Amino acid sequence: MPDRPVWAILLSRQAQASMHFYGEVLGWRFEVVEGPDYPCWIARTQDGDFRAVFVDTSASGFPDAAELWLPHFTVDDLDRRLAEAEEHGATVLRGPLDVPGFGRAAALRQPGGGIAAWRSPPHS
Repeated sequence: MPDRPVWAILLSRQAQASMHFYGEVLGWRFEVVEGPDYPCWIARTQDGDFRAVFVDTSASGFPDAAELWLPHFTVDDLDRRLAEAEEHGATVLRGPLDVPGFGRAAALRQPGGGIAAWRSPPHS
């Protein structure tokens, strides 16, 4: 379903401490994501439902990234929607790029400064 928040990424320089916190407080469990050039983990509920991705920015190509939650929204056509967003004053910060199993994604800054990521679902 397009145009809705679907999940979030936590950018953290202390990913292990963040995972410990959310594991203790919300009961999430974590599994390593294979493939990226930086350490990251999928967060799941006790029932196995996907909740978020945690990225260790201290060991990535962007170690000075702000520590924050980055929401992801699904859109129907990422390239078209990014062009529309830029026409309305947004700045594309990263991407678009293909993420195996997740579709195409990009991060953007909206007018006023808020940051979010948008993605198109993978093609079947």
